Amino acid sequence: MTETPGEESPQFGMLRIHIRARDRIRAEGKWWQKITRRDLAHQIVRWAHEAGLPMAIVHRSHLGFIDHGPIIDDTTPDVPNPQAMVVIEIAGHETALNTFIKRHQGALGHAHIQFLSTSPWSLRHAHKRYVHPKDRAPRRHPSDTEH
Repeated sequence: MTETPGEESPQFGMLRIHIRARDRIRAEGKWWQKITRRDLAHQIVRWAHEAGLPMAIVHRSHLGFIDHGPIIDDTTPDVPNPQAMVVIEIAGHETALNTFIKRHQGALGHAHIQFLSTSPWSLRHAHKRYVHPKDRAPRRHPSDTEH
């Protein structure tokens, strides 16, 4: 992608959306659709995929608090705590993420949302080419040189 002078490329970033595990999307229609409505985290990932965003991941927390509230502990393996926090990370360009938030702001009314500026990179650009030790030239000790 080439840029013209004075034109900035869209900033790449990540949204972190914090919601409760119990949060559900508002369903309208038949009574059974209201009872069987999907949880909000699953729906957000589906919306991100439909929007063509490159990544969306859901993390369920085991311990934490938000807004100076009580500490929520979800370490019991048998019954998940519906109060536990869920973090959804969605990556993409800032403009696409803004559009995503505006489109779904009704469902995200009680969510805590953060935008983190990031830059995509890969190991081949971040480090020199790795050479396995057996393929490296042998090192010479300074005492091996002749005077």
